[in-house]
Amino acid sequence: MIQSEQKRKDDLMNEQRTYKITITVTEEQPFTEEHSIQTVNRKTAVRKGLQWFWDKFQGKHGPASDVFTVGDPYTEVTFREPWNCNDKGNNYLDEATAARVIVESGGILELDDKKGSRHHPRRSLRRKKRRREYRITVAPNIQESNTCTFYYRVVVTPQKSEGGTIVDKRKMADIKLEAKTLAGAIAEIREKGLKNRSEKNMARKKVKARSLKLVAHLAGVKPLAGDDLTFFAPALKKRSERSSI
Repeated sequence: MIQSEQKRKDDLMNEQRTYKITITVTEEQPFTEEHSIQTVNRKTAVRKGLQWFWDKFQGKHGPASDVFTVGDPYTEVTFREPWNCNDKGNNYLDEATAARVIVESGGILELDDKKGSRHHPRRSLRRKKRRREYRITVAPNIQESNTCTFYYRVVVTPQKSEGGTIVDKRKMADIKLEAKTLAGAIAEIREKGLKNRSEKNMARKKVKARSLKLVAHLAGVKPLAGDDLTFFAPALKKRSERSSI
């Protein structure tokens, strides 16, 4: 049984697959030429195809990345991290394959339109330039980024003092939340118990708990009442005055 399974794996590794190579020249005298290669996988097909391309055309049609593509009939090129834009197996893609992988990447990849050369070929796909993230505070200890991601700030290490001198500074950390709305962020904070994370004294816990109640009030999840409403009344009044301006 084990031997037969190993034989099946060996057969798959040695299976000869057929890949179509297409040469498309649009300048001077336009023409299209197709060529087939049989080998074990697409990456090997790219390597062998490039050898055939340079042997036949001797570079007279410019960089291979401008005119040379290898099909992906077995869907071997799929987006997964870590994606390597320079891997030969991820390059020399035809239009259909490139379009599919871009969709699979969820907007992370795009077509590379830079000029290439023989020794520095243009890649089929490249990563989009990352947008710089900035955040705004939407509620006490909760921030929202320009990419609609919520973060909850917690105290990792409390501040310590001895004889009126600070010996250990307070260390903060922003925890990335999965929620996509403020109300969802509040629920996630409660479910994960983040409001009590690494807190060392009850006074701090009380402030944190009250802050979370204010967040819930501002988000319309649970109105403040009793002592909490009295405690936050001045802040709510100022907020109301700013909103009416």
